[in-house]
Amino acid sequence: MENHIIELSERYQLKATDDCLVLYQLKLQDNGTWERVKALATKSPDYLLDTLIRLELQSEDVTTLEDVAKTITAMRAELKEAINIGRTQ
Repeated sequence: MENHIIELSERYQLKATDDCLVLYQLKLQDNGTWERVKALATKSPDYLLDTLIRLELQSEDVTTLEDVAKTITAMRAELKEAINIGRTQ
């Protein structure tokens, strides 16, 4: 199982196995290293995506519904790829 880094407005680390998905939110520390600050474990890709959308839309500069749709589409594609990569390794 390999970790996959997802770069959006924040940085996330995803671990995907056949049994579980774990999403960590990462924060850059003053010493230049990344630290896990939040974690979510679930079996549901939809729940994970909903959580990621909520986190991202809070920090994204979205002013129109078109911006929201583009942000969600980008996150869905990135998450789907990360889950597929994690489960095939």
